Amino acid sequence: MNKFVKGAALVSAVAFGTVALAGCGKSNSDSASSKATTVNMYMPGDKPKNYDAMIKRANKEIHKTYKNINLKMNFIGWGDYEQKYNVMVTSGSGYDLAFAQNYTSNALKGAYADMNSELKSGGVANKAYKQVDSAYWKGLKVNGKTYGFPVNANIYAQNMLTFNDEFLKKYNISINDVDSYASMESALAKFHKEKPGVAAFAIGQGFKASPKHMDFPLGNGLPFAIDSSGSSKKIVNVYDTSEMQGILKTLHSYYQKGYIPKDAATSGSVKNLV
Repeated sequence: MNKFVKGAALVSAVAFGTVALAGCGKSNSDSASSKATTVNMYMPGDKPKNYDAMIKRANKEIHKTYKNINLKMNFIGWGDYEQKYNVMVTSGSGYDLAFAQNYTSNALKGAYADMNSELKSGGVANKAYKQVDSAYWKGLKVNGKTYGFPVNANIYAQNMLTFNDEFLKKYNISINDVDSYASMESALAKFHKEKPGVAAFAIGQGFKASPKHMDFPLGNGLPFAIDSSGSSKKIVNVYDTSEMQGILKTLHSYYQKGYIPKDAATSGSVKNLV
């Protein structure tokens, strides 16, 4: 297996969640073969309860093509993953695969290896390459280079507001006409009247207002946005748009009326209507 000096990113397309590939593999002295290599893969989330059975089956499939390659998956909670991933990238830790964050900016910093030659050289990589829609490969390129492997998934994203069904039924709250932040005010007001001690809209630390018709090519941590309806191809500062300004005014009014908790900047509460 080729050795990568820098990580190569495996990307879940559109959302651009990345799995970064670093120097591929460590010798596993416990393996039946002295030449066996263990590939360490880091993923966000909790370790599956059936992990042992799952990884055994995965390695059985891997061994059909690569007899001396073993996969080991390491799971890090979503809340800690981004920070720990960034530490791995900046410190040069010897990880092999990792679901990457901030794909574009890390690629520009030189954190990943260009995979063009690997993908075009034939074999298993080239076969997998041909199975992915070409639009994903185009969107993945940074300065003409390919630093990752996209997945035929996440073809579209949908903005939505979800409500606590228990509270809706208990207090006879209708959400039939809710299709925006502004249109849910009557539902929030009714719930707030019934349960003034419980946040109607318990947004907290990390919450990002999400406009209906805006997409964030570099992630919503940055203000660069484009109209997802296709009416314009211009990249804009989302905070300069009338849509975003209207949303922020609406949310501020909800904060003043007590629908949003006073400690929203640090709150981790999940008991709420919305």
